[in-house]
Amino acid sequence: MYALNRKIHNSLPLWIAAGLFSISLMATQGATAASAKVKAAGQNAVSTARKNADKKRESFNSDAVSAVQFVDETIDLLKDGKQDDAVRKLEAASGKLEVAMSANPELKLIPVATSVTAIDLVTTPERVKADLELVEDLLDDGDVQTARSLLSRMRSEIVTTTAFIPLDTYPDAIKRAVREIAAHESKKAEQTLLDARDSLVEDRVILPLPVVRAQGAIDEAEQVRESDKDEALRDLDYASSQLKIARRLGYFYTDTAAYRAFKEDIENLKHALEGTSKTEQLFDRAKNSVNRLLDKFHGTDK
Repeated sequence: MYALNRKIHNSLPLWIAAGLFSISLMATQGATAASAKVKAAGQNAVSTARKNADKKRESFNSDAVSAVQFVDETIDLLKDGKQDDAVRKLEAASGKLEVAMSANPELKLIPVATSVTAIDLVTTPERVKADLELVEDLLDDGDVQTARSLLSRMRSEIVTTTAFIPLDTYPDAIKRAVREIAAHESKKAEQTLLDARDSLVEDRVILPLPVVRAQGAIDEAEQVRESDKDEALRDLDYASSQLKIARRLGYFYTDTAAYRAFKEDIENLKHALEGTSKTEQLFDRAKNSVNRLLDKFHGTDK
């Protein structure tokens, strides 16, 4: 499963209520003619991810979500010196958590928020290669900060993030904060709650947009292969280019076999279209390859 886990640091309040959704276009050079026809594949993937996040959000335990919101509100109350209101809010949060935990006592994590962020880098394999070479030169020269800035932009992906309450520690932190307020240690209680908020566990699933575009190009090529063979070949060239971009951006670092299999399927299709061979099975094979590849990123591969 191509998912990354880490703890949240000060980002939760920005997206827990609304579910952050953003798209950044970070470069526009090098797009081919085929990209105009298949760019909708990336947009559709973002839309699907957002709808899935909305659906997932509807399934969250409302008591657990309320508990996290109450903790955030308590932090503000403590900053305003409203200790009595803060205690009442934390008691409500603790009660909400107890209800949430009673629904499934075996749970160690309860999801409380999800977000979708898309970063779209429209580029070429050659541009990515040149940028990587520049990063190497910068690092060799000791210019780590410029290299880091350049590397941070070298991604093209949809990131679905889900935050979870760690039940082993979060409820105890709330109770500890109540005791600290009672002992007239409001600053200490505020820090306890900030630490609890930062302890929320974050799970990220990353879907590379170049692979999504390659999938769209394969589908488009199949639709026009009989009516416009040249257009179908351009679509396959575009799919090959997007696949190479994904590889150079490092999305196949741990799975080069899947990259090679899909690349070979595309090449076989191009050879078949340039000749007189039948392509139905080859298209099916290519679509299966990219679907398996996307399943790995979605985390649904078996």
